[in-house]
Amino acid sequence: MGMAEQRGKLRELRVLMWVVIAVEVPVYLAWLVQVGYLAGEQLPRGDVARWAPPVLLPPAAVLFCVAAGWLW
Repeated sequence: MGMAEQRGKLRELRVLMWVVIAVEVPVYLAWLVQVGYLAGEQLPRGDVARWAPPVLLPPAAVLFCVAAGWLW
């Protein structure tokens, strides 16, 4: 396999990875909001922390994923 073929394969893989990311990340974030909402619903009605799971969980997950990807 020549260098040009390897570069072509790597480019195809890179494009495929970006397509997967473009589909997966919004689905993941929507799921996190839903899970956070359901977790918040478990708290008593008067609890101020009911807003925290759906608001803080998605950004914390994104930050964790970016940090893990950066370090890996």
